[in-house]
Amino acid sequence: MKTRWTSAAVGIALAVLAVDSAADPTGRATWSAGVAELLAAKCVSCHSSRGGAPLSLTTYENARDSAPAIKRAVLQRRMPPWLAAKGFADFQDNPSLTPADIELLAQWADDGAPRGEMAGPTAPLVPPAPVPAGAPDLVLQLDAVRPVDPVATFELTTNLKEDRWVSAWEFRPGNAALIRAALVLIAPESPLGTWVPAQARTVLPDGVAQRLPAGAKILLEIHYRRTPAPAVDASSLALYLTRKPPRREPEHLELPCGTSVLPRSVRALAVRPALRSFGASIELLARRPDRSVEPLGLFRDYPVQYFRTYRFRNPVRLSKGTLMKVLSADASCTADLEYVAD
Repeated sequence: MKTRWTSAAVGIALAVLAVDSAADPTGRATWSAGVAELLAAKCVSCHSSRGGAPLSLTTYENARDSAPAIKRAVLQRRMPPWLAAKGFADFQDNPSLTPADIELLAQWADDGAPRGEMAGPTAPLVPPAPVPAGAPDLVLQLDAVRPVDPVATFELTTNLKEDRWVSAWEFRPGNAALIRAALVLIAPESPLGTWVPAQARTVLPDGVAQRLPAGAKILLEIHYRRTPAPAVDASSLALYLTRKPPRREPEHLELPCGTSVLPRSVRALAVRPALRSFGASIELLARRPDRSVEPLGLFRDYPVQYFRTYRFRNPVRLSKGTLMKVLSADASCTADLEYVAD
């Protein structure tokens, strides 16, 4: 008798195999066989003493005590936080868990969060190191400050003697538990990018870089969390520079809520949606002149003043005359489109 495999059955079988490969010889999911590795890869960049989340998951004991909460959060798709709906656009740095990851953590919680076989005490988990990119060419250090306002803007001097171009940059929080977001601009108002907790280094595509004029100043706008006791921050900004002018420089276009028309052909690099109403959702899509439709992102229950920039894994080509649609129940919605000329 031949067995017929449907695509759904194959998917379930693969998920089970993935869970089994991470289990110990007894068949259970354990801290030592899969759980610790998964939490280190997807969770502890925020859930640690250096991260912005209140719950630390760097030790077995902490994670064991929080196992029921972990199960609820992953089954409800609340953790890791990623507000872009699956299937509408392909973005970089998506930390979402796979079905096998979710099953592993749920099974571990249901089994009582076993430790598994380990020799000696466990070392605290650390997130994976970023991909090496060499030493930055310029690090702008913020003097230690004790923020009193929820938003503070700092001016950092580059002291550059000649024009350079930024090919990558990295915001390094001095006190990650204190910082909610950061916006980086080349003075007076050229956006370089945004940062939210656990965000990796921003690297522009090959041949794309942003001009940093001689003597330029950087404006660093940091959004702080309120804390019960005074806290100190000494963040920095690392810049990776090149002397060679790029083939293209990024530009920005603010798309209003509703429909607008692209005035030129572009390659879209990133989008940053913005809402003023709590609990609203926002959808971005492009309808080209040939009537083909390109989804650029769907973001459900999007928070007010959330500053994440969603960078496409591959630039999206949009021709002149494309209808850009920004759809939301919040009529004040906007979306920043970062692009290069095509």
